[in-house]
Amino acid sequence: MNGFGAKRRAGSPADGASSDDGRKRKGNGALDRKKKVTTTNGKNANTSKPRPSNVTAFGTDTSNYDADPGTYDTEANSTYAKRIYEQLRKDRILPPKWPSDPGNPASKGAMAKYRETSKSYRDRARASLMAAGLIDDPDKPKRLEDAIDFKGICEDMCPNFEKITRITEFDVQHAEKDSQTSFPVISKMVKKLARSAAGQEAPLPMDVRSTAALRRTLDYLVDDLLEDEDNLPILHGYLWDRTRAIRRDFIFHSSMGAEEMKDQVYCLETIARFHVTSLHLLSRPDVTPEDFSEQQEIEQLGKALLSLMHAYDDSKAQGLVCENETEFRAYQLLFSANQPNILDNVQQEWANPRLWKDSDEIRTAVSLVEALQSTTDLHGPMGTAPHLAVSGAYNTYFKIVENPEVSYTMACFAEIHFGQLRRSMLKTLRRAYWRPKVLARDITPALLNTFLRFDTEDEAIDFVEEHGMSWVPLEDAPDDEYRQYLRTTDGLSEADKRFRNYPTNRNPLQPSIIQWIRKNQWRDHYKSIFRALLWPAFKHHS
Repeated sequence: MNGFGAKRRAGSPADGASSDDGRKRKGNGALDRKKKVTTTNGKNANTSKPRPSNVTAFGTDTSNYDADPGTYDTEANSTYAKRIYEQLRKDRILPPKWPSDPGNPASKGAMAKYRETSKSYRDRARASLMAAGLIDDPDKPKRLEDAIDFKGICEDMCPNFEKITRITEFDVQHAEKDSQTSFPVISKMVKKLARSAAGQEAPLPMDVRSTAALRRTLDYLVDDLLEDEDNLPILHGYLWDRTRAIRRDFIFHSSMGAEEMKDQVYCLETIARFHVTSLHLLSRPDVTPEDFSEQQEIEQLGKALLSLMHAYDDSKAQGLVCENETEFRAYQLLFSANQPNILDNVQQEWANPRLWKDSDEIRTAVSLVEALQSTTDLHGPMGTAPHLAVSGAYNTYFKIVENPEVSYTMACFAEIHFGQLRRSMLKTLRRAYWRPKVLARDITPALLNTFLRFDTEDEAIDFVEEHGMSWVPLEDAPDDEYRQYLRTTDGLSEADKRFRNYPTNRNPLQPSIIQWIRKNQWRDHYKSIFRALLWPAFKHHS
């Protein structure tokens, strides 16, 4: 956690700030994105079709369990969904009727019977749809170009068969239960992440949510369930799983139209904001949940950004303009700052010159990436060489983030690299005072923290000690830890231990492995490593 969190708390995405300009806007504004789907008089604002009376914002109202099971909801679905339902109706394959009170444990027997009936219905439905050529037979190999288009047609937050399975297996989370009775509430259930496994049957169209349903589900998770950042520590694990399930459902859609692409871009942008905001808010020791993993959060953030970049490319191929594209490409650039030649690569990949000329976000991200580079940080396929062009402008990085014009979300992305930047500062300081005649006594926690930019001096003290360096008590105040000074002659940190044996004392002129790599500028990379490792043998035989 750093000092910028407190400064930008008023501009948090969870309390209604826009990441574009830091200004307040009306409405909830959770996770810093604009809400695009609204309903008026029973109509969806994005379509002209009225919603049927038995359809809620998330599809069929599942509270009416005695409704006619043979009624298919074709009004709120696509042409593909109509073809699916018409084929099943033609073959007289109707879904079974829900028990009267499915969430009540007293209905356990009825739910078990309903589950078996649903399995039979699914087998018949699969056979009918394969015979009609509406879905592929998973047991028959087929070339990709010959595959049948597949789309999700489920308009609920959770497919019916998963609801049945999870209720009978007692796999219903707290957020999906009634707060008073602790019974499962069908309308609150959200599809969970299901990883691919051997022997797992291929999903049916009704097992995958439509893009519109995915968008409504995400709005429910953020606006209705999360509501405020104070609920994030409790709900993070649940939201982390459900947002991954949303991203996975998009994979099953083999093709998307313009409106479907807009839904996908909207969801991926919101999920990326969720992950990076969680990284910032949950980095405080007093609020970090037990199941929170920074590494896993960064991993999912990277995957969401990568999917989003592909979605932008697909949207461009359809002639769509995504209003937040430059903003998120800037985030992707900053997130990937440690990749070799990242600035050259993105200039080649981003064919649109306006991304560089007209975007303040891109220019800010480029400045941050350039300020982050250091000769102490190693990059490359083998992680054994620094960037060829570095600035070492450590303070510049923090000054850019401190600028009020930098958005909250950009600051959260920049915070991901704070640890790396602080380690570089510590290495530079240690090299500068490696062999002093007398230890410098003015490197106190307060002075050091003016560069490291922690919230408190205690955090700076802990950071230094975690990296293998120690403090020397002042003779006049041996018990005052804030007046102690840094022992710069301590051993290397864990990150540098792999270089501790180079150079050795057997030959004072022997160059270190790092000096070899820098000297050859990757030209004789493998040769230099070989000679550095086997230098004594070369010397003995020469």
